[in-house]
Amino acid sequence: MVSSARPRFWSQRRSASALCCMACIMLLAPIGTQYSTSCRTRAPVAKIQRPLIPGTAPGCSDPSLRIIVLTATRHQSLSRLLSSISAVEYGCSPVDLQINVDISNPANESSLDASHKCVEIAHEKTWAYGSKQVFRRIRHAGLSQSWFESTYSGDAQYTLILEDDMEVSPHFYKLFSVFHIESSFMATHVTGFCLHPSDWEVEVKRTCDDRAYSRHLYLSPEPCNWGPVWKTNEWAEYIDWVFRMKASGELPYVPDIYSYEFNAYLRSGKDVQSSWVWAYNFETGKRQARYSFTKCSGYFKKEIFLAVNHKEPGEHFKKKSDELSESSFLQFDYQRAFHDLLDSQHSFTPFPFDHYEKGQTSLRVKKWWKG
Repeated sequence: MVSSARPRFWSQRRSASALCCMACIMLLAPIGTQYSTSCRTRAPVAKIQRPLIPGTAPGCSDPSLRIIVLTATRHQSLSRLLSSISAVEYGCSPVDLQINVDISNPANESSLDASHKCVEIAHEKTWAYGSKQVFRRIRHAGLSQSWFESTYSGDAQYTLILEDDMEVSPHFYKLFSVFHIESSFMATHVTGFCLHPSDWEVEVKRTCDDRAYSRHLYLSPEPCNWGPVWKTNEWAEYIDWVFRMKASGELPYVPDIYSYEFNAYLRSGKDVQSSWVWAYNFETGKRQARYSFTKCSGYFKKEIFLAVNHKEPGEHFKKKSDELSESSFLQFDYQRAFHDLLDSQHSFTPFPFDHYEKGQTSLRVKKWWKG
């Protein structure tokens, strides 16, 4: 049963001025600090004591995170991504960084030089928010294998995986932390959160007036390729499933009536991990939480982006695509977004995904048909 209890940031009834005041207090305070809902005091709210993640400050409610960066030869892209994750305001929990450098195939002189530049950039990068590790491959892994072998488990509660042509918003952690504190990803069938907004392949239909569910969050079986934040234990379960599939020599096909483009990717030999996540979610009933600040909210006319993919030439894209890839999308009024979250009379529980529809066409293909 879905709880419709008010979020922990709420008092049962609050005036608009009190909401604005509370939003300002939380925006100016360090992430992880919890305050009472009265605007006349900043007395800390009593909290349930939980076992501490290693390196976490006592009383910290922010999620611990490990960021894994996948790169090979795009050293300029890597520099941009590392600059963007360094500009994020993190909280009181550790945020560890792991950079995995693949070697290109074929390994010609120019690609080896580009790979070496990636290693240098990764090695020289300073990281003040937690530990930093750099892994360098001596044999080409390819795109999907780089994902599968990126990590297995660890101390962090969440694992964020980013290909090097990604770029993140400086506000992503603050909003993600709000959702975490409000237990938006707590359900066992929810594997995590996607930093890229809305739908790319699978259109999720929802209503906006059911206050038992969030106006901003909804569940989808669609794989998140661009900024997936996995619950670390869920990632390990997924990799166990991949291991069993690989050991049996199987490819992750689903019935064609539910396949969108994911079976086609496999048949064409595309080296992508999305078909694997799609089949895993289909088989196990797992979902990822996605977000939109435009589907059910009147605050924003343009979508908020916590991450963009620049879709630069590589193993996934043969030529650069400019669709939804502008850095300017990452800049938005965070105070307005935060007020939108607080001002909602709805729960922080993501709207559910009910069922798979037969014979649906990819949203991306539909947009291409329309022109």
